[in-house]
Amino acid sequence: MADYLGSTPTGDWPWQERARGGDRIYTLSTTSNAGVIRPSQESRAADFEALKQAALAELHPKKQRTAAVLPTKDGSVKVLDTRKMDRHTRGELLESLAEEDTGSNLVILQKLRARMDKAGIQPPVVVVRYQNLSVLTTIMVGDQSVPTLTNFVKRMTGPLLKAIGKAPETTSYPIIDNVSGVLRPGVLTLLLGPPGSGKTTLLKTLAGYNLRDPGLQIKSKELTYNGKGFHQFRVERSSAYISQIDEHFGELTVRETFDFSARCQASGYRTTIIERLAEAEKAQGIVPDPELDAFMKAAIYAKGKDASLQVDSTLGLLGLEGCADTVVGNAMLRGISGGQKKRVTTGELVVGPARVIFADEISTGLDSNTTYSIVKSIGNLAHVMDYTVLVGLLQPSPETFDLFDEVILISNGRIPYHGPRETVLEFFESFGFNCPVRRGVADFLQEVTTPSDQHKYWDAAALGKPFRYQTVQMIENRFAETPAWKSMAEELSNPYGGPEENNLALQTAHYAQKHGELLRANFWRQVVLLVRNKIFSIIRTTQVLIMALVVATVFWKESKENVQDGNLFFGVMFYSLLYQLLGGISEMHILVERLPVMFRQRDAKFYPGWAFALPVIILRIPFSLIEATIWSLIVYWVVGFSRSVRFLMFWVQLFLANVWSVQMFVLIAAVARNDTIATAAGSFFLLIFINLSGFVLNTSDIPPWWLGGFWGNPFSYATRALAINEFTSSQWDVPDPVNGGTLGANVLAFRGFQSAYWWCWVAIGFIIGSFVLNACAFVAAITFLGAPHSKPTMTEEYLEEYDLARRVLSGSGRTDLPASVRTASRLAPGSRPASGPLAAKAAETGAASSGPAGDGTALPVAGAAGDGAAPPDAGAAG
Repeated sequence: MADYLGSTPTGDWPWQERARGGDRIYTLSTTSNAGVIRPSQESRAADFEALKQAALAELHPKKQRTAAVLPTKDGSVKVLDTRKMDRHTRGELLESLAEEDTGSNLVILQKLRARMDKAGIQPPVVVVRYQNLSVLTTIMVGDQSVPTLTNFVKRMTGPLLKAIGKAPETTSYPIIDNVSGVLRPGVLTLLLGPPGSGKTTLLKTLAGYNLRDPGLQIKSKELTYNGKGFHQFRVERSSAYISQIDEHFGELTVRETFDFSARCQASGYRTTIIERLAEAEKAQGIVPDPELDAFMKAAIYAKGKDASLQVDSTLGLLGLEGCADTVVGNAMLRGISGGQKKRVTTGELVVGPARVIFADEISTGLDSNTTYSIVKSIGNLAHVMDYTVLVGLLQPSPETFDLFDEVILISNGRIPYHGPRETVLEFFESFGFNCPVRRGVADFLQEVTTPSDQHKYWDAAALGKPFRYQTVQMIENRFAETPAWKSMAEELSNPYGGPEENNLALQTAHYAQKHGELLRANFWRQVVLLVRNKIFSIIRTTQVLIMALVVATVFWKESKENVQDGNLFFGVMFYSLLYQLLGGISEMHILVERLPVMFRQRDAKFYPGWAFALPVIILRIPFSLIEATIWSLIVYWVVGFSRSVRFLMFWVQLFLANVWSVQMFVLIAAVARNDTIATAAGSFFLLIFINLSGFVLNTSDIPPWWLGGFWGNPFSYATRALAINEFTSSQWDVPDPVNGGTLGANVLAFRGFQSAYWWCWVAIGFIIGSFVLNACAFVAAITFLGAPHSKPTMTEEYLEEYDLARRVLSGSGRTDLPASVRTASRLAPGSRPASGPLAAKAAETGAASSGPAGDGTALPVAGAAGDGAAPPDAGAAG
């Protein structure tokens, strides 16, 4: 058998190759006869390797790194540029890698891990350690958290009110109280606890999202990833926090949502891993699977929109291939189902390079089958690729519960159990609590620590003694005696000793991409949103057209004989400006709706705030130009304004007023961050601008203390500019038969306006300056202001009980609490019961429970993290 390499590649011309993904085909010609034995597998591998090297030799050295070589059915090979693979090629590659009968992309993960293990390359892993972690918040007393305009002003002027002693009444409360633990790679851990127990706060704190929250105070002896404190790397980029709320841009498709996330998060450590893998395989003489090699390169080196194979892989991993090109949807737009939307929330973070995943109640609103599927997909990442995963669930089904390796039980901000799932029932049986046969283990664990439900699981017949309430602190102390905690405590007592290579998973740069790339990604997304929301633009443009026709026909060719006629023209000018001003209100509501997505992505370090703000500012300007042009072309000529070049000044003033108005209202939206508050604030400023414009009140009639508002009002400058532009024209330079002088000068004098034309240019400069100032303030607000959140509140009556309980239990050791303190807590709506270490201490001494039912007492909690007994860690401070 004679084999030879073709001297030149066959296939399309170069420009055709680029259009179809850069494929180049190299042939291996073989002469044989029927009696020749088929070559062995080793021979075929050697032939493929020879063809591969020949194909790569034809490429520029810089392109060899991103090129992938695949065999074809006719015995030749083709070269793929993994940076520019089209969707069809990516789909074929995924189909060839994934087994048809599995129905999942788990097999791809297994092949990836097998290739790395064969070459002796291990993915970087992350060990999360937290020791004596406490998170305290400030609780507002009364109705201070209700989103009213008064409360908004109080919060914005908080430092000033505090300086003069008028700040709203607050008190401190520990959400997480002195907890310790270790999250290990390759372990799928379940965070279980009743509502209000502190699950979300713990997850956000470990993910780094609470570090910059001014409303929280975080204390810890250790809070590290691989032994590094949060100040040594970018924890937001090194971990993925999956919120329980599905917040997405409904106009984008599932694929576009993932594409944008992948563009912002880039490949991270994966580039280094594949380079090391290639070097190790070359040194060991290992020939990798060509399709798997192409997959890994395409997942890393793909550039631009809709180009990443990592997106396609994530779609397959989460079972979203069928709806990949369907819009996500929102309250006004029909899209994917709730379960699919929850998977999108998961995939948006998983598509990035983060090796630590914190999922917060991802089962909210889902059926048990969907929850099981999502948890299994996340578990594949933990078990196959050694991700560190902590999933918080409220009521998982038994099947979902069995997927987990470890369980963290949290109650009242404490962790009474953190250990293997298989031993959790045995641990509680040592207390005398048995899980009924028909009761799910997860439901049992959530209720066994609560005062109102604990008695239902007491096995009085077997123990031969009456029920006595076991506080969270008592359970925690018993857990300190178990091997699971002793092993964890020993690990916490020693410094982290993992290899330095694991720190590849810890991102140190602020953002994964250069600022220019992040800005381009945001521009692309904003353009897509505008195109998908074109019905709004069409309706708005049609509305402008209709109103312009109405105004033009109502004031059809008005006469110019006296001052009253001049006032009619001035009314048309004012209404034209007013209509441009009102156009910004709709933009305010749209932005408020989109801000939650922006805050989540900005806090996850997808992009800086200004990268989101600039496209919002710039891409709205063409619509302002269209609206001002339509209005000016119809109204100006039909009403009978001066037929001269002064039309351009009329058009420019309307255009600038529209642009300035939109920017002002989006600034209000960015500062208020709440639709109710933004509407109230916008209406307030709108009335100020209208009343001080020079139309409602003549300039001479404005009170002296409001003149500053007139001279600082861009709307008044535009109003004066339109009046001067029209009434200084030749058609108004006629004698006034009633008052003497010229008609145009008398109209301006009646309104108190100057007659010098340079005031028109002053108006242009002032409005542009105001627009730039508003734009800068908008960018600053988007960049630095945090997402709005309501603080927990406490009624004044409950505050008295709270202080009384703290004095009694921290005083002379009395255990007979007043009846008012022993009653159930009466918190304001939306706040959680204030039960914690102090209530546990009272219950332990007999103050909280005296009957077999435990009477459901929930006591107020002291405001310090160390009020309870010492945590299980013997070396921790109490």
